[in-house]
Amino acid sequence: MRPWLETVVMPTDRSWLLFDRQLPDFPFNWHYHPEFELTLTLNSEGMRFVGDHIESYGDGDLVLVGPNLPHAWPRARSAR
Repeated sequence: MRPWLETVVMPTDRSWLLFDRQLPDFPFNWHYHPEFELTLTLNSEGMRFVGDHIESYGDGDLVLVGPNLPHAWPRARSAR
């Protein structure tokens, strides 16, 4: 499966952007983008795919993903 290029629209007067996603499940969204991404996962557990690395994660997982590195957090589920 090839990752798709996600276009992140950044306001011209900003240097960073916050997404607050609160979903019951995450779809397998294998993608990449030229921006860095800092992801903090709360109240969830599942598998994390970053580049060629696959690992389980849990509540409080913090990951810095580099530019153009394919990544996805599929099959996430609430830890509550």
